[in-house]
Amino acid sequence: MADDKNKTVESSEAGRERLSSRLKRAGLAFVFSAVLLIPRVRRLRRRTGVWTLIRVVAAIAGAWLFLRFVSGTAGNSSLLFAIGLALFSFLVKARPERKSVDDISREVNALVVLNGGSWISPEKSNPVPETSIFVVSDRLVVFTSRLQQVAEIPLGRVGQVRARSVLPRPVVNNGQAAAEVWELELFWNSNGQTHITAFRFRGFFAEHLARVAEQTITSVWKKPLPVLRS
Repeated sequence: MADDKNKTVESSEAGRERLSSRLKRAGLAFVFSAVLLIPRVRRLRRRTGVWTLIRVVAAIAGAWLFLRFVSGTAGNSSLLFAIGLALFSFLVKARPERKSVDDISREVNALVVLNGGSWISPEKSNPVPETSIFVVSDRLVVFTSRLQQVAEIPLGRVGQVRARSVLPRPVVNNGQAAAEVWELELFWNSNGQTHITAFRFRGFFAEHLARVAEQTITSVWKKPLPVLRS
């Protein structure tokens, strides 16, 4: 009898060890598969059309599981899966890949990228804040902080580049200097009309940013032509 009990205990322990070993292997396999799937899921999320289709399929599957639960043909696990699929379809949205400043710079062959401050144009009712000026050899391309192009100015049509103080630096009561406001103005011609485009800078480095932009654009705008020798 004692031998039978020992064999039973040994077999039960061996069974538990085998089950534990299988669970560990399954857990490692799941983690490994998840690690491999994460980059693929991220790539799918960048494709808006494909990811939208996945969300629609998840919503339909969730609705089907919910109807099965309501009709009594499925258990509580179906309800949990239905809630999970519904949350996935409504909350996990696509994330299209956004280009970086370096990507845009390479696309337009920019020589340098300048801080443009707030872009002001007579055609626009409100200034566009936090712009960047991509200085190309033959033009200036203005982009927003979200890298959306808002203007393109051919350097061959520019007549004047001027940095000026809009709001001088006053001295307040406590003796500290307030922030300045500077603008970089570009006068250029298009279809026989003169246009004025301004870039406004605020803060203690306003003059520095305006001067740097003026000097950089002027150096490209007035770049001397190569001398041909016979």
